[in-house]
Amino acid sequence: MKETQRPSLVNTIWCLIQEYKSTRELKKIHTHIVTSPNLSKNDRYFLLTRLLFVCAVSDSGSLSYAADVFRLIKSPNTSVYNVMIRGYATKINDGDGTNWPPSLILYKQMLHDGIEPDCLTFPFLVKECTRRLHGDTGRSIHAQTIKFGFHNDVFVHNSMISLYMACGRLRCARKLFVYMLHRDVVSWNSMIIGYLRSGELDMALDLFRRMKKRNIITWNSIITGFVQGGRPKEALEFFHEMQIISNDMVRPDKITIASVLSACAYLGAIDHGKWVHSYLRRSGLDCDLVMGTALVDMYGKCGCVEKAYEVFKAMPEKDTLAWTAMISVFAVHGFGHEAFDLFEEMKILGVKPNRVTFVGLLSACAHSGLVEKGRWCFDIMRRVYLIEPQVYHYACMVDILGRAGLFEEAEGLIRSMSLEPDVFVWGALLGGCQMHGNVKLGEKVALYLIDLEPLNHSFYVNLCDLYAKANRFDDIKKIRALMKEKGIKKEAPGCSLIEVEGVVHEFSVKGSPDLVMEEVFWTLVGCPKNIYCQGFGRMADQYMRDVTLIIAGKDTSVLTWFFNMLCKYPFVQEKVAEEAREATEADNSTEVALEKMQYLHAALTETLRLYPAVPVPYPRGCVIDLQKRCDSKRPPTARKWARMIELLAYMILALVLYELNCAKYIWELAISVVAFHARRSLRNRKRYHPVAGTVFHLLFNFRRLHHFMTDLARKHRTYRLLGLFRTEVYTADPANVEHILKTNFENYGKGWRHYTVLKDLLGDGIFTVDGEKWRHQRKESSYEFSTKTLRDFSSAVFKTNAAKLSRILSEAASSNTTIEIQDLFMKSTLDSVFKIVLGVELDNMCGTYEEGTRFSKAFDEASAITLYRYVDIFWKIKRFLNIGSEAALRNSIQVVDEFVSKVIKSKIEQVHKPQDNLTSKKGDILSRFLELNETDAKYLKDIILSFIIAGKDTTATTLSWFIYILCKHPHLQEKVAQEVREAIKLKDNSSVDELAASITEEALDRMQYLHAALTETLRLYPAVPVDGKLCFSDDIWPDGFTIRKGFSVSYQPYAMGRMKYLWGDDAEEFRPERWLDENGLFQQESPFKFTAFQAGPRICLGKEFAYRQMKIFCAVLLHSFVFKLSDEKKSVTYRTTLTLHIDGGLHLRVSSRLGHLIYTLHMRAHRLRLHQVKGDSKVKFSRFIFYKMILLEKGRSRWHYKVCPLNLLKRLDYLLLDQYAA
Repeated sequence: MKETQRPSLVNTIWCLIQEYKSTRELKKIHTHIVTSPNLSKNDRYFLLTRLLFVCAVSDSGSLSYAADVFRLIKSPNTSVYNVMIRGYATKINDGDGTNWPPSLILYKQMLHDGIEPDCLTFPFLVKECTRRLHGDTGRSIHAQTIKFGFHNDVFVHNSMISLYMACGRLRCARKLFVYMLHRDVVSWNSMIIGYLRSGELDMALDLFRRMKKRNIITWNSIITGFVQGGRPKEALEFFHEMQIISNDMVRPDKITIASVLSACAYLGAIDHGKWVHSYLRRSGLDCDLVMGTALVDMYGKCGCVEKAYEVFKAMPEKDTLAWTAMISVFAVHGFGHEAFDLFEEMKILGVKPNRVTFVGLLSACAHSGLVEKGRWCFDIMRRVYLIEPQVYHYACMVDILGRAGLFEEAEGLIRSMSLEPDVFVWGALLGGCQMHGNVKLGEKVALYLIDLEPLNHSFYVNLCDLYAKANRFDDIKKIRALMKEKGIKKEAPGCSLIEVEGVVHEFSVKGSPDLVMEEVFWTLVGCPKNIYCQGFGRMADQYMRDVTLIIAGKDTSVLTWFFNMLCKYPFVQEKVAEEAREATEADNSTEVALEKMQYLHAALTETLRLYPAVPVPYPRGCVIDLQKRCDSKRPPTARKWARMIELLAYMILALVLYELNCAKYIWELAISVVAFHARRSLRNRKRYHPVAGTVFHLLFNFRRLHHFMTDLARKHRTYRLLGLFRTEVYTADPANVEHILKTNFENYGKGWRHYTVLKDLLGDGIFTVDGEKWRHQRKESSYEFSTKTLRDFSSAVFKTNAAKLSRILSEAASSNTTIEIQDLFMKSTLDSVFKIVLGVELDNMCGTYEEGTRFSKAFDEASAITLYRYVDIFWKIKRFLNIGSEAALRNSIQVVDEFVSKVIKSKIEQVHKPQDNLTSKKGDILSRFLELNETDAKYLKDIILSFIIAGKDTTATTLSWFIYILCKHPHLQEKVAQEVREAIKLKDNSSVDELAASITEEALDRMQYLHAALTETLRLYPAVPVDGKLCFSDDIWPDGFTIRKGFSVSYQPYAMGRMKYLWGDDAEEFRPERWLDENGLFQQESPFKFTAFQAGPRICLGKEFAYRQMKIFCAVLLHSFVFKLSDEKKSVTYRTTLTLHIDGGLHLRVSSRLGHLIYTLHMRAHRLRLHQVKGDSKVKFSRFIFYKMILLEKGRSRWHYKVCPLNLLKRLDYLLLDQYAA
């Protein structure tokens, strides 16, 4: 009977444990478990462990009682220890109060009792270390994981990454992440969150872009991190990208919406905020307390008080936070009475205010001047709601009293504080002193604040303002000198953000967008823009007097004439504006700012001299010349008006002198005028970069063109070459490159010449067009290149073609023939890019597809002739006459167009077949475009051919140069091959298909030295050695020199990679270590310094694809083969084309790496051990090693075992391995 009742009794007690309501019930259950005679030993142990779990882990459990239960369990196993360790790690408020974590003490006891931990033990131990920020202890736990064999467990690794990130050890976390064999989405999220919390937003973004699969935590982390990191505009872009890229499984949740609303509030982007609000309605998410409060805060910070109140009233439920948010909105916008009305309504509904609520109420009193309300609010906070005032409450109260001029009461309040007043309290008092001009008290407070925070610039500025109001200018100079001595500057300039038609503009005292500022200025003044160019003659004096009345506050003809002079001399206007910005940059007072405006003072005085309010005769010899004191940068129309006025003045003055019979003064005047204009012409001439030669020098040095341009770049970072029809500017200065590719990127494009050269082959593809066409193609291409489908599909294609190339090299190694590796790379990359773009197997390497081979030859010929157009000045004539190279080009383009059009048509037909759509999802780019309903055949052909020409030559040439460098540095070749073997961890006798399949994303990430070596190759031998643009309008570069409209500008990746001022004295040496940090991990350089992939908005979309393809090819080939130059004495150089091809190709001899290894070991064994063998055995021993080398290389192991005894084979293996280790 007892045996049948026991299971039901155990189940009953287990149910009671799960459904307990208080600790008292648990104690009763515990008593019953211990005292019940109907429970076996195993049942009692099971129930105690369940009871322990509930007490230690559940939210309502008691950890102290769990410790009592734990002590009563005899011989606890690993699971029992794990429960207690988990309880100590997760229950923050429990513990013994010591510095040593109780979970670690328990772990130490666990080891002492001889119980080994499992994979669930360490994550909780690491969590405890993370919570307490015990980095050193965490490293010890890491060592324990390795000791017990859990170093490859993904959960342990994820917890260790979180620990290292929380403790600020980013490099340790990065190294652990790189060498993880298996990564899940938690691993990626841990790294991204750690980088975001450490302020490394760019590193987090890099990992985010590389993630294959993202969940909602990933998106929320990147959006929230960028909002909190001060980059809310990018956070909004991530939100829109999330909606476009993510599938239905990942949708924005409440955390996403709250973060996006915070970004809108930070930017003041009301249009974006309204759109997010409407999205919230459409998406079906409940507008709960959190969402409603976030919307109220967003609308309030964007200035829409009525909309914020509307959302607030529509909230079905409101908690304290919601009421507080609405009160704060009223407070910020000066609606003090409305804030207190809302507070009264809040009290009626029984909602209890918190500390933040009273901060909002006190702020409302400060902004609305409600002193009595402020006193009442401060009193009831303590007396009625029993909330002890904190420092920020005192700061608000002091601010109220200071604004009202009640300084004695404010000082008394500060003295009565139970807390130590901080800088905010004293700062509020200082603000009141500034407002009311209380210099004595303000000076005392400011000096005290400077003692508290000597590096805070605002206190110095406020003190200067006080001194200025008291006319103590000597003291101002002392404070300025003290700031300069300490190096104190205002780090963040004052700025404002506005949203115009969905675009957020920032206005800063350090500068704002020129176009926007020009529009604001002319809108404020109220005159048309053409006045700026047409001179002041069309602006009526009365109109200027009205403008003066608005700006100056009084009507005076002097200011009218002053604005007249500013319109006539725009350079003076710019200089006055620049001085005004500098004078107000450091929050100077009005008096101090005006004192610093010395040039403005001089310009006004000069206006008074020329146009005095009470006219008097001008002194003899007076020449109207305001520009004599300035640098002239006037537009042509204004310069013409100025010259006409000056000429008229000279003529009038000459006539006066002639009438006075002062002929000698006329000659003196003429000489002075000529001398003055000569000096001004020299002084005001625009600065251009130095002339280093002409385009004919490029023709003379055409074969060594890039060496010649590198020599010029060493002399001049930026230089000009003069041509017959245009000037060409070449730069190797990263600052200028950044200006071209990012800062003023809209001003530099491909231009009409580039378009006409490439149009016949590439049409309106992304590499030929500018403007809106380029943006459209860039946007669509960017989306496609970021999809996981394309990444996986391209990786499979790269592996297949790498294996195919490996078989060709294996045949060459067996026959000991010379190969031309550059040609093989060209064919292989063309096969790869064609498969990825069009989804068609071209098989150019083997030549089995006749139509594909015909296309390949036609495409190569068309590409070569198209590039030749850049140096062929007669190509347009040839095209018109259809002769020579242009006739061949036309035939080749026809073949290319027919083949591509045929493939596109076939793909479109497949898309319209429902059975094809159901069976498989295509991964090639063309199929992806067709899925987006893009069926314009010409558009598809143009963009596809651009992708093909971009992915064909560049990767192939880089791989060729890389193999060449490895041949010149055999030790580097061995180092790379060794890293590949360690990353892949595959047996030497595996097939090439197995080898290619083993190259996973994780294995590629572990090939850090290979990545660095490829990057170093691109630095010295960039695929595109010179990249040119056309300047669309006059510009000034960061180095101060002028670039005129129509100039051809080029930056030089080849020359920049060899500049010592960029890369050090070893700039021309091949040293991959320069790209690795102290942990051996790859570190990026500025894209404006390493320009192989362009930078800025035009950065190469296929950068990651190129690296992946090169690493896969190198891994497959270097794992299996050893490369040597066929002729070591023959020099290898480039052929001058748009891409850096090796002239004449790269001829190599390739051998099996296994055979090479055996041969090396044979030679070592022969040298080191042959003297130990006597007689005829010498010949037998040497011959046997030679046979083994040959037979293993050819794979004839079966015959080998017949000939050689097994024991002799083993002895030989031991000998070879021993020598290899030596």
